[in-house]
Amino acid sequence: MSAALTRRSIAIVRKLAPAFEGTRLSIQGRVAMNRETLDAISRELHRIGPRKEELPGLAMAAGAEREFLRHLEQLPVGASLHDVFPDLPAHWLAGQPETWTTPYGPIGPYDYQELPTGPAVHVQWPKESDPVCLDRLVAAARRYGWTIHGAGFIRVINLEWPTLDGMIILARGTTREGLDEFLEWLDAQPEVTLAGVPRVGDERSTSEITRVVDERSI
Repeated sequence: MSAALTRRSIAIVRKLAPAFEGTRLSIQGRVAMNRETLDAISRELHRIGPRKEELPGLAMAAGAEREFLRHLEQLPVGASLHDVFPDLPAHWLAGQPETWTTPYGPIGPYDYQELPTGPAVHVQWPKESDPVCLDRLVAAARRYGWTIHGAGFIRVINLEWPTLDGMIILARGTTREGLDEFLEWLDAQPEVTLAGVPRVGDERSTSEITRVVDERSI
């Protein structure tokens, strides 16, 4: 199994509810997985035998699915969850979500470097937008009264990615209500669109932070 697969193609995530009519797969890069390959992966997972209740979910870089399928085809029936998903941290136990914890990692230099954190808001503009758009948005937010800890662009490694993506980090202590109000304000701003909220900021531990993709690169 190549280093590309074990290091970056497969990433275990915390809050994907696997639908085991095919384990739900989040494909990094917005490229639809070939249905035939997805069905083949589902068949292999059924053959090997992990229960859907044991799975924390799976995010996969676009283009890695065939290599993952070849990996599954080499495994015997009854292979361990760690054999199926080599990137699973050693302390994660099948069917015990309380063990599915990962070290906190800041999204970028503009983020809080350690817990506790503030909400992280993923925003997008049309790909051809002037990069100053993020600074303009942050300045407008601060003028309005929002406390912004920092902001930065997400590094794009997928050349076909259709948007210019940034992340805005709100201040520690921002409440859910405050986050909702910020999102309402954001919705009224021209050109920018909300892509998601990968972190709400009131998580009690790193296991509660949803990390569907590594937000530092897409």
